[in-house]
Amino acid sequence: MLLYLISLFIYLCLFKPLNDYAFLSGDISGDEIKPNSTEVFAEEGSDVILSCESSTIPSGLFWYRQYPGSTPQFLVAVYSAEKDQISEVSSRVLGKMKGKTQTLMEISSAAVSDSALYYCAMRPTVAGTHGATYKNLLHGWKH
Repeated sequence: MLLYLISLFIYLCLFKPLNDYAFLSGDISGDEIKPNSTEVFAEEGSDVILSCESSTIPSGLFWYRQYPGSTPQFLVAVYSAEKDQISEVSSRVLGKMKGKTQTLMEISSAAVSDSALYYCAMRPTVAGTHGATYKNLLHGWKH
């Protein structure tokens, strides 16, 4: 069964850039992060891989998920190609570095509940304990 998460149908994964806005601050001024693919389709139960690439070598890349009406939720941080990182939020989410500037996030056994907005960022973007968020994101994915 093919899923397409943005719609009310049972499709699973379409990721596309939100927009091309940039929040430039301090030492990341001029840095850019982009998705490597703007659309990914998958069948329910299959593995889905999202990837993004930065224009510079970051100290880490961070993945977030946001459900409609909710604040972004941190999923996983990736600092090195030497060690894959399993998300503490979901054991089905794995973060990896590929080379020095590309990060991958794999969702195993994709389900309709994975329908959300996904962000890749060069700096942590969620602060505070009461839902306050910062978006220093250059691109995000919607699926």
